[in-house]
Amino acid sequence: MGPRARSDLDQVAEQARSSRGETARRSAANASDVRRDDSELVDAVLEAYRRGWFPMADLDQPAEPIGWYEPERRGLIPLRLEHEPPPDGNLFDGPARPILEVGRAFHVPARLRTRLRTCPFILTTDRSFERVMVECADPGRDGGWIDGRIIGLFTRLHHLGYAHSVEVWLPPEDRRSPLGFDLARAGAIDPGAEPPEGSLLVGGLYGLRVDGCFAGESMFSRPVLGGTDASKLALCATVAHLRATGFGLFDCQMWSEHHDRFGCVEVTGERFRSMLAAVADRSPRW
Repeated sequence: MGPRARSDLDQVAEQARSSRGETARRSAANASDVRRDDSELVDAVLEAYRRGWFPMADLDQPAEPIGWYEPERRGLIPLRLEHEPPPDGNLFDGPARPILEVGRAFHVPARLRTRLRTCPFILTTDRSFERVMVECADPGRDGGWIDGRIIGLFTRLHHLGYAHSVEVWLPPEDRRSPLGFDLARAGAIDPGAEPPEGSLLVGGLYGLRVDGCFAGESMFSRPVLGGTDASKLALCATVAHLRATGFGLFDCQMWSEHHDRFGCVEVTGERFRSMLAAVADRSPRW
């Protein structure tokens, strides 16, 4: 990730405001930042994200401050679907508002398309935000970076209306039926949806709303509980939700082979910042 410079969250935001800086910068926020005044917290975090920064904790060094990173190359999840032709320019018409073109379409493998139609899962949003974060923070996962301070920070941002989750539930056997999910026809996740009593949380993801960009942070699934492909459903449902509610960009921070199967692309940090600026005037509902 490159060199690190220690600072608190105010300094991170000030550095982001005053300079585009060098690539792969890292600075730090200490634990007291999650207890600051709400308006200051939101302003500082959103300003850092608008300049391409995101936080990660070092679980091997829990006494170290939270790190803030800006990678040289950024991963983006496409919001254009495969049946939609590439546009001539940088934008294409989405269901709600124009969407930024990233060079690829979102891809759902054929086996998964069948699975999403027949699986018995139930989708909700913002019904169990902190539990999703705790599941994503499982210390048994390789490359973990979510600690109690990160959970506290994003839970505050969730209560303030900026951080959101998508949940995937497995209902009791007597309440199960095929979900029938079809990305081409799917819209926003019903904000009033509730899982039946006795349902198991088997997958989900969470992220941060930054103007017209959704910054995806992490996702999980629990196959041992019957949640095979639950995180993939959460990803597909989030794409449909962002399209339907007027978002223009879906950030996944860094490219991975897993994300590549869905069409993930890499762009330079400079291009990513210009794309953030292109959707900075949006305030889509979640």
